[in-house]
Amino acid sequence: MERRLTGMIAAAAVLILLFVFWDLFRPAPRVDDSADPVVAVADTPAVTPQPPPPPTSSSQGTIVPAGPITSIGNGAGGREPTYIDMLARSETRRRIRASAGSTYLADMLAAEHQAEQLAQLAEEMQPA
Repeated sequence: MERRLTGMIAAAAVLILLFVFWDLFRPAPRVDDSADPVVAVADTPAVTPQPPPPPTSSSQGTIVPAGPITSIGNGAGGREPTYIDMLARSETRRRIRASAGSTYLADMLAAEHQAEQLAQLAEEMQPA
């Protein structure tokens, strides 16, 4: 046991020393002279992308505009949750409601009550 521990410590020390020497003596990165340097042109104006126009339809008033994203994980780009999202949320709520009565304190009190009942039962069963 001691021999293995000594070997592991020695291996770790050697590894640390190798890291230190690598940082001290590693070769400098090469600069490729054959590549042309990139020249930035400052004379061209920056192009700002324009937002797309609002959608139109033949029957005005039937299109529901996309509102802001109200919660993370909404389907369809933040418009409405998908069926799977709603199903998962309802399942999560069901599990939370089902586990509401099971708390650590309630479990400890129930275990204590059971222990008291077992002690009383054991006293009753002992021959007098």
